[in-house]
Amino acid sequence: MQLNADPLGSVKNRHVGINLTHYEIDSFISTPAEFSLIVDLRTLQRPAGIVRATRLSAPAQIDVEFDLWGVLVPPPDGIYFCAEFGALADAIASAEEFLGRPVSSWHNFSRLDYYPRKPSPLTLREAPRALQEAVRTHALVLPPATSYTVAGEPLARLWRTGAA
Repeated sequence: MQLNADPLGSVKNRHVGINLTHYEIDSFISTPAEFSLIVDLRTLQRPAGIVRATRLSAPAQIDVEFDLWGVLVPPPDGIYFCAEFGALADAIASAEEFLGRPVSSWHNFSRLDYYPRKPSPLTLREAPRALQEAVRTHALVLPPATSYTVAGEPLARLWRTGAA
């Protein structure tokens, strides 16, 4: 799976919500009105045209969504993975490894008015098939975790069985 280089290339104020700390993340996700923090939001190059959102949620979990561009709720077009950890620090460490950058360089996408650029029309047409194939072959890369809960039928069923 390849990522676009800079998911915030088009954001006007690049200093909003950067340099996060463990304390800021814990404070944000502990607020009843918030409970999760999007720390990465980008369009993937493979599978093409798929938007991946990576969240930290209370009390100590990582949620990763793979959706078609423009779809903001996973079912029925996307797939959603959730991994629970014993402590928030463990979830953050897993996300740091997955994203390849320290928490201090993360953005609070939950507070930014940002969505990845629209892919080409050809990419948009091919995206549903590309996502289905990536799910079927388990080609979606996930943060290190012991296990995941998978949601978003029918793709979750395809992930579990390899057959639609």
